Amino acid sequence: TVAFKISAALLPLPAEFSPYLMVVAAVAMVGGGAAALATRSPRARLAYLAAGQVGWVAAGLATHYRIGLGASLFLLGAFVVAATAGPAVMAGADVGEFALAGMGLLRPARAAGIALVFLSLAGVPPLAGFFGEFAVASALAQSGAFWLLALGLLGAVMSMAAAAGTLRAIYLQSPPDENRRAAGARLPVLTRLSTGGAVALCAVIAGYGVFANPIISLADQGAEALGLR
Repeated sequence: TVAFKISAALLPLPAEFSPYLMVVAAVAMVGGGAAALATRSPRARLAYLAAGQVGWVAAGLATHYRIGLGASLFLLGAFVVAATAGPAVMAGADVGEFALAGMGLLRPARAAGIALVFLSLAGVPPLAGFFGEFAVASALAQSGAFWLLALGLLGAVMSMAAAAGTLRAIYLQSPPDENRRAAGARLPVLTRLSTGGAVALCAVIAGYGVFANPIISLADQGAEALGLR
């Protein structure tokens, strides 16, 4: 519902503004992917991946076609869920990738939550972010915006590479001694509740991808209700 209202608010933009929105989308997709690949801070990487996905949402809106708006509605829903879960699962992991080193061994539930958030924002299949970006890419191809599609794919490749770097730290690097000691300590109640809620949101991310087809159909119906062809 929130995603629908946001996209509906953006819809009245005249068609002549589409080229400017496409430029904004291109900068967000490529810039977000490049910045995510360059940074070593997990929180900053999460923010840049989110910016890149917002670029995909803008690209779908810029087509001014029903299929583009429907794809943006679907992707915006996936983005909101991942962006909400991200800060909670990333609590305390803001000083560098070493803060995540070995988390897959020490705190597997939290590690899985972080992995799902990063992979969805990076557009990795079979998660919701991938299906949303794929739908937007299809809309861009149908509208003839191949230059924007090419830049979006470039940004997506960089985003996936950045997410892979985070997963490497989580699952392939050995945990430092301070991480082992922290894992042995009992987490505060509020932290446990926050992590539990974030893991639940990550389950929603996974389910969002599983039920992508019916959700996209609903988003397309919403776009049709707004009078787009």
